[in-house]
Amino acid sequence: MQCAPSESHHGALDTLRKIVRNEVRQENLVRINDASLCLQGILALYKGVTPQAVGWGIIDSVLLGSLHNYRLFFLRQGMTEEHPISRRQRLTLLGHGVAGLFAGLTRSVHNGGG
Repeated sequence: MQCAPSESHHGALDTLRKIVRNEVRQENLVRINDASLCLQGILALYKGVTPQAVGWGIIDSVLLGSLHNYRLFFLRQGMTEEHPISRRQRLTLLGHGVAGLFAGLTRSVHNGGG
């Protein structure tokens, strides 16, 4: 769709309709056991989405898990201030920022730098 001429699609719903119709009509016959054919129809829109969604879930888990652990680390290292109402110790704003920075760096290293 990105390389198609601009006059070939007229809005998001038109593009959606053409994708589904073209997928059903043309090449979207999937061989099952080399004998039967199955039309994907509207499910053709989900091709390629599942692997990306799983990858995002894993990367986000790494990001949030490392953020939590960095926050705990900085709490234990004394980057704290007293909460004005409850008088309990809490992580400083700088501590939150540094923990977020390190969590982002961890995510980048885990994701291959991208």
